[in-house]
Amino acid sequence: LKKLKENGRDFGGIDVAVLEEGTDLDDIMQYELALQFRTYTLQKYSYVNQLRTYEKYLKMNDNSYKDLASKIGWKRNGEKKVKQCMRILDLINEARKKSNFKLKYAQFDNNEEALKNLDEAYNSIKVNFGEAQANEVKNLRLLAILQGVNKDGVRAIDQDFLEQLTDRAE
Repeated sequence: LKKLKENGRDFGGIDVAVLEEGTDLDDIMQYELALQFRTYTLQKYSYVNQLRTYEKYLKMNDNSYKDLASKIGWKRNGEKKVKQCMRILDLINEARKKSNFKLKYAQFDNNEEALKNLDEAYNSIKVNFGEAQANEVKNLRLLAILQGVNKDGVRAIDQDFLEQLTDRAE
């Protein structure tokens, strides 16, 4: 803090956690999760940061979806919610990879509802119409999200929307 002040920065205070000797990564992750879900936190974790923290927790000590759901406090459909979170993070990472990582995580932060709707639509279309059409809808919805289309506009991009595009092209 002293060094920050010497460089002209004053953050009004910094919370510091003094960890006991022998603290390991698992302990630190437990603290991180506890801090994330405090109701009195001044700044909410961004949606994508939450997803990335969940992923870190799952990778540590091979924690299960059930472990994470319990840690978060998701009693009802907890494992299902965690699975969806991981699918959405995979979707975001896929989009970033396709863009050669030019897309930033922050570009997805304010689109939680649209991303959840995209995941649900993708899975439904995949079962009913096949993976190729599901991928088309997924890509169009992702493009709409990145273009700033509101969640209702994004939700309108579905199988019928694809058929209308095909009809217009012919």
